[in-house]
Amino acid sequence: MDAWRDAVQQRLGEALRVRAGVDELVARLTASILGRELPRLAGASSGRAWLMATHRMSAPEAARLVTQANACTAEGLDGRAETTRRAWATGDVTPNRPS
Repeated sequence: MDAWRDAVQQRLGEALRVRAGVDELVARLTASILGRELPRLAGASSGRAWLMATHRMSAPEAARLVTQANACTAEGLDGRAETTRRAWATGDVTPNRPS
């Protein structure tokens, strides 16, 4: 039973690392979209409104994604922020779990 429990816990950990990497990718793609002003070009009042309308996100979910996207592309991204972004991409940290 202990081997099964350890294996399941390891698989869950691996899956959560993959999810963190996907979340980071989604934030970077969103940053790219926002940087190209696609929501404005589509007639949306904001990136959040565009995400809500186009991808059926809730207001809090869309706002969180815009915040994450902005954090990925902050002007003058310092070394610490870039290190955190890379750790997020590899699943070493998540936006909800400090490093």
